[in-house]
Amino acid sequence: MRSFTLLSILILLLVNPYTTEAQRTGDTLKLWYKQPASTWNEALPIGNGRLAGMLFGNPAMEQLQLNEETIWTGKPHNNIVDSHRLVIPQLRQLLFDKKYAEAQALSREKIKAAQNGMSYQPAGDIWLQFPGHEKATNYYRDLNISNATASVRYDVEGIHYTRTAIAPLTGDVLVLHCEASKARMLTFTVLLNSIHPNKKITVKDGVLVMTGMPEVAERLNPVIQFESNVKVVTREGRVTYTDSSINITSATSATIYISLATNFKKYNDVSGDAHAKAAFHLNKGLQKSFTRLLNENTRAYQQYFNRVVFDLGTNEQAALPTDERLQQFTGSSDPQLIVLYFQFGRYLMIAGSQPNSQPTNLQGKWNDKTKPAWDSKYTININTEMNYWPAEVTNLTELGNPLFNML
Repeated sequence: MRSFTLLSILILLLVNPYTTEAQRTGDTLKLWYKQPASTWNEALPIGNGRLAGMLFGNPAMEQLQLNEETIWTGKPHNNIVDSHRLVIPQLRQLLFDKKYAEAQALSREKIKAAQNGMSYQPAGDIWLQFPGHEKATNYYRDLNISNATASVRYDVEGIHYTRTAIAPLTGDVLVLHCEASKARMLTFTVLLNSIHPNKKITVKDGVLVMTGMPEVAERLNPVIQFESNVKVVTREGRVTYTDSSINITSATSATIYISLATNFKKYNDVSGDAHAKAAFHLNKGLQKSFTRLLNENTRAYQQYFNRVVFDLGTNEQAALPTDERLQQFTGSSDPQLIVLYFQFGRYLMIAGSQPNSQPTNLQGKWNDKTKPAWDSKYTININTEMNYWPAEVTNLTELGNPLFNML
């Protein structure tokens, strides 16, 4: 069935090489909803390969959950036990002799790893508190996978508010831009937090800083150190600071720049300087306005995304919110939802695996748990390979390089 589906898709790609007007404008390539995310799985993912975020879209208390690709438990170590070399020939012979039960028993008795792999862990969350926005109306949020933006829109007392989140492929920061339709009507507080107990949050020189370490796993103390830096740039308004927050009062727009970095250098070297790297990325990002970062990211992203056009036609179902379309899919015809699903997979590949990044793990780069399923690691019996099945067949060849580099 999978082979038939893939063949059908490839044929359709070949016979539909031209972009329709709806595809060109991105009108059909949005996941959109009439309500905020109530769980992590309903939040909207953004990423630039190294960094990842999940935007929830709550009007009064926005949450952007943060990941950086090298935040892992444990430390560099070798799981190979020297005595195993004596057992391997015996196992091979048993397998050649088709004595599979005996091979399994010998393996369980003699092949024992010191550790079972480390866990990929989250960095934390950035929170935006908007007083008085609890009674928002005309709510809308979307993930536009034609230009890699996650956005939230709503009204409060006649004022239209918008938030747009991006993870620029051309810049090593996450950016969240907030705007009010009326001058000086934007007031909110920025906070950082993390589920890791070993964390510290401070404000220094106008930058909100969070440092921390992941947790102990498999009897190995962590050695990864991470740091997040947050800076807010406003149009009009006033910016003040406490020892753990940034307060924006009476602004018209505000851009939140978020950097994340660790002391990771390579698989056996964690001698990097997380603070210096985070500060470097933040300062570099601050040199560009939100509009410039948005435009640059759109061009860079579409160099990948626009390589493939997939068109199965559309009908009235495409006008519904994405969650309603999913609920109705088994009992209705919605060919464009298949296209959206296909292109969403390509979006996640672009956002999670860039040429110079680490390869995607079991969660891609998006994870909010300290103990994710199967540790969110590189399980090479099949899952790691499955992550990269789309790379060649959806015309994203070079995005497979992170996996080959790690191999």
